[in-house]
Amino acid sequence: MLTSKAFKSSRFIKTGRRIYSRSFDGHRVDVLLPKKAHAKSPVLVVHDGMNVFFSRYASTGDTWQIIEGLESGKIIGDPLVIAVWGEGGTKKYNSRRINEFLCDDIFEQRPELWETLNPLLTPDTREPRGNYFLSMVADQILPTTLSEFGIEHDASRTAIAGCSVAGVAAIYSVAKRPEVFGTALGFSSHWEFGGKDLIDDLIKMLGTKKGMRIWSDTGSEELDAASLPLHRYFQTKLIESGFTEHEDFETQIFWGTGHHETFWSRRVEYPINFWLKSIAESK
Repeated sequence: MLTSKAFKSSRFIKTGRRIYSRSFDGHRVDVLLPKKAHAKSPVLVVHDGMNVFFSRYASTGDTWQIIEGLESGKIIGDPLVIAVWGEGGTKKYNSRRINEFLCDDIFEQRPELWETLNPLLTPDTREPRGNYFLSMVADQILPTTLSEFGIEHDASRTAIAGCSVAGVAAIYSVAKRPEVFGTALGFSSHWEFGGKDLIDDLIKMLGTKKGMRIWSDTGSEELDAASLPLHRYFQTKLIESGFTEHEDFETQIFWGTGHHETFWSRRVEYPINFWLKSIAESK
């Protein structure tokens, strides 16, 4: 049974300046329209949507500062932004957040990887919901939203972003559904959950798909401290797989920062601009 719905609507309703919202299977979705929307507008999907636009819903009171970045010009483009909430609503660490950001195809083959999860993040069950959630985003939320606002889908103009386990899930999404998402942006990707085995399998899934772009960063404090060596391992494996650093991918380290929306909001423009610049350069 689904938890209480964050937003109940069968159609998009205006909930803020250029923001429209509706519910998909108990998951609230907030959509920020571009200032000048057109058929070929870039599209960014962001996980943990309660933290993206509205400070009153944000887990720590800090949003991702995407609107502020766009208005100040720090973010260079004019994308449509789709913020997808977890089914737990404003409670970020709902009991099934981990399940919905699980790399199902990998964990099905390697159930022992569950033992690498920080006990503080352990969900109630080991129910695999990662592919369900990915399908909901790729096959329901994205096409319905693009149709509603008159935007044509193109994987090269479509990115998916997330923080922590959702950052790893964003990379999994590109590997699993490259025809839908061309770019993954991971903020403080939490590689501890799965470790080197998960990275190795994810690299195999990514293959050498041309045109794919990946951003995965980390801080050096809090949960990020333990992920730092795995972050470097991921970088090495991408290079070994044929990805070109600074072109196909970036693996940045933000020293002195930790695992928190406050830190992610201070660097939000870097991954988004990495993606938007690639679109501008391809024209």
